[in-house]
Amino acid sequence: MTQKKFLITGGAGFIGARVCRQLLELGHQPIVYDAFVQYISPFESFYQKFLEWRFKGIREQVIFERGDTRDKYDVHRIITKHRPNVIIHLAALPIADFSFEHPEETVSSILLGALNFLDSIKDQDFVERFVFASSSMVYGDFLEVPCPEDHPKKPKDIYGGTKLAGAVLVET
Repeated sequence: MTQKKFLITGGAGFIGARVCRQLLELGHQPIVYDAFVQYISPFESFYQKFLEWRFKGIREQVIFERGDTRDKYDVHRIITKHRPNVIIHLAALPIADFSFEHPEETVSSILLGALNFLDSIKDQDFVERFVFASSSMVYGDFLEVPCPEDHPKKPKDIYGGTKLAGAVLVET
C-alpha cells in the first residue's frame, strides 16, 4: 500500500485524534490542522491533558499545524506545503450547544472553512478526496432509531442547519 497524506482539520479533537491513530495503523501520514482553541475557562479546562492523552504514543508521528480554516491564505499555504491526498474536514465548534452562544463562529467555522478548502483544492490534482463531517443534528428529532441517512432533514438549531448547509456546499 502506498502511504498517503491525510490533512485532518480539527484534528486535535476527540474524533480527529482517533482518525490519526487509525491512519497511522494503516501506514498513512496524518497532518493535524487545528486552531487549538478551548471554549471554557482555562481555570476549568483539562485541554492540555486531553491533548496529551489523545496523542499518547503517536505524537511524534503526527504533523501538527496550527491555523484557522476561516483564513483562506493560511488554508492555501497548508495545502501547498503538505500536498495532501485526502482532506478530512472535522473543524467546527467542539460542542453543538456552544453554537447558541457563538452563532457567527459556528457558521464561519463550518461554511467558510469548507469553502476555503474547496476553493484551494479546485485546481490541485494531488487531492483525491475531500471528506466533510456532518452531524446527527441535521436530522432534528429522529422519527426512528437508529436514524437512517435518508431520514428527513429538519435541523432544530444553527449548528444542525449549518452542518446541513455545509454538506450541500460540498455536494455542489
